[in-house]
Amino acid sequence: MVFGHFMLPEEPLRWPRLAGALLALAGVAAICARLLDFNGIMAFWGGLGIVLGGACAAYSNVTLKARAIPLAPAMIAAWQMIFGTVPLLGVGWLVDGNPAIFIGAS
Repeated sequence: MVFGHFMLPEEPLRWPRLAGALLALAGVAAICARLLDFNGIMAFWGGLGIVLGGACAAYSNVTLKARAIPLAPAMIAAWQMIFGTVPLLGVGWLVDGNPAIFIGAS
């Protein structure tokens, strides 16, 4: 909604939308309340990564809409997964080691 407010003049941020988003956020927080504890620095970085990932996806979707680029949703999702694979593999390699050792392990 924030990106849309600044990038799409025909979609200004209005109080009913903001109230709906806050209500939805409060509902998710209530459902996941026990998962919202601070469980160390890795949990913090993981949560931050999820928030930043969601913000990047929202920005890209609003940019596509602002530029009126007609792409199929499957194509958008495919490119997001393709470009997400490289950093995920890199971080996984750094944190957990060589992924090839998990192949064949049952």
